[in-house]
Amino acid sequence: MPKGLWGYVLRGDRTLLGGAFSEGGNVVEWALNSLNLPPLERLNDALADTVPDAHGLTVLPFIAGERAVGWSTNASGVVKGIRVSTSGLDILQALMESVAYRFSLVADLLRDEMTDDRVFIAGGGAMTNSPWWLQTMADVLQGEVHVPAEEQATSRGAAILALNALDVWEGFDDVMPEIAAVYRPRDQHHQTYRQAVERQNSLYDAVV
Repeated sequence: MPKGLWGYVLRGDRTLLGGAFSEGGNVVEWALNSLNLPPLERLNDALADTVPDAHGLTVLPFIAGERAVGWSTNASGVVKGIRVSTSGLDILQALMESVAYRFSLVADLLRDEMTDDRVFIAGGGAMTNSPWWLQTMADVLQGEVHVPAEEQATSRGAAILALNALDVWEGFDDVMPEIAAVYRPRDQHHQTYRQAVERQNSLYDAVV
């Protein structure tokens, strides 16, 4: 198992490998409240007009500590590069991009376990309510991000696993989710984001 990830045995013939995060919607909620910004739904158009990583900020989004991939007990949030010209929207954009970068670190560790036709399934209220964030995830991860129509994806997954364990359903192909939206990666932004990931890694090494 790659260092920094975790594994669960779901049943004797099936395991689950992945990473866990403390940062996500809570980072967005903190930014909206602390920076006195309007609700995320009202910022989607403004975020859609932003240029990837053009704010000059480097962020560690560990406002609730760090789990994957470093599992550091000393990690805290950092925003580096603030200037007089930095706006609240700049900081929000940088925070949301920084969360995507953390996802990419886990995805990189999982690539040897994934097939070429891999897709990423998005869940959680803040992410699924932000088309810009979903598109950013696709660009950073360089893979399709699918948004299920089912809002309670975690509960649905737990129910499917239970029914599978009881042999009510033999396989997961019997219960494929309905997909409400698909976000495809834009190659022109990938290199910009990879450089931003490296910058975040350098900041992490310096302060954590």
